Amino acid sequence: MKNLAFLIMLSDKYYNAGTKPFVDISLGLAKKGYNPYLLFFRSASYSDVKNKFPQLQAYIFDSMDKINKFIEKKNIEIVISDDFIYRLKIFKKIKSKHKVIYVQHITGISIMNDLSNKQNIKLRLASYLPWKLVIRNYVRLLRNADVIIGNSLTTTHYLSSLFGISSSGVVYPPVGVDLHLTKVGTRKGILVFKGHKPDFHVRNLESDLKVLREVDEVLIWGEGGLENIRDDDLSRLYSSVKLVYSSTSFELLC
Repeated sequence: MKNLAFLIMLSDKYYNAGTKPFVDISLGLAKKGYNPYLLFFRSASYSDVKNKFPQLQAYIFDSMDKINKFIEKKNIEIVISDDFIYRLKIFKKIKSKHKVIYVQHITGISIMNDLSNKQNIKLRLASYLPWKLVIRNYVRLLRNADVIIGNSLTTTHYLSSLFGISSSGVVYPPVGVDLHLTKVGTRKGILVFKGHKPDFHVRNLESDLKVLREVDEVLIWGEGGLENIRDDDLSRLYSSVKLVYSSTSFELLC
């Protein structure tokens, strides 16, 4: 079974979690003799990927019927997507021999960690519901998969302890091993990873920013700040700052 596909949905940028890990994994699989396809649906990130990686087989579709016909035509037996709840709802319409879910979001953690959020009324109300009721839909959608893989040991631990779901193992997001920390004279500044909606912060970001700005100059990475940083630029950025701060839920699962 060497024909497999990654279903990339509702992802507007190449560097988003819904796109980049699957592109990087596809590059690695192609080197090992596999035949990966990237199937885009409602994803503006398609153009970026097509331009950056012309060697990859990337296709964009405007309906699930066309995707299923393509899967049948190319004899694709394995289709992989991630566990973002809105993508899971679309993924259940896929017709393939094997479905694999790559868990990197974990719906429900936001409610557990955000009980004190006074601004998000939905989260406040949901926090009073029975846990099994809150996660019921997410768990049901996950169990439609034939194989479940986590993006870290932390993720698989949460899956087991909080959701009662066993995984088949861990595949860490690929890292450019040829990159290295650039030697710099004096490190300065603080890099704050803000993330993008719909991600949330497990700490009060604004309060922490006030403290951090008293210590040194703050550089925002994410929404409202630096966007689409290339891997080599990110390596240099990490090398130049004193501290990297992140309180977003998705990054804490890695």
